Amino acid sequence: MSKSYSKIWVHAVWSTKNRRQLIHQQMEHKLFDFLKEELKKMNLIVGQFS
Repeated sequence: MSKSYSKIWVHAVWSTKNRRQLIHQQMEHKLFDFLKEELKKMNLIVGQFS
């Protein structure tokens, strides 16, 4: 019996409206950590935030 393996890559991009600088540098790390944790709860693997 053969086995199949699949992998789906998702490249998600988001920004603030009109790319305004609304997220301060000190808050950015907290926001990224929060998003990573929420994605982990959904069993999604986070590769990189930038």
